[in-house]
Amino acid sequence: MFVLICFPLRKAKLLFFNKTEDDILWRDQIVDLSLTNERFEIQFILSEPSAKWKGCKGRISLPFLSETITRSERESKVLICICGPNGFVDQGIRFLQDLGFSSEEVFVFKE
Repeated sequence: MFVLICFPLRKAKLLFFNKTEDDILWRDQIVDLSLTNERFEIQFILSEPSAKWKGCKGRISLPFLSETITRSERESKVLICICGPNGFVDQGIRFLQDLGFSSEEVFVFKE
């Protein structure tokens, strides 16, 4: 939301990793935001999906992030925000560093 307000020419993409559909906080509100703002894209990724789940499946990984998070030719920097349990955050930071993102481009929400 911050990116949408403060940087009106930029797009925001939320990769929302959870175990199950029931674990997705504020799902309806986030989906509504993506439907009402063309600059906001949401992708839910579940590590333990039900048989009826039709979205992305898996865990945070280097191959997944390399396909999903890219820089446009016009943008020299991006802002990537990470929130979650310590192990998830630490792994995400390592993957992003491996992909060449600097510490200035990664913000971690901490308790």
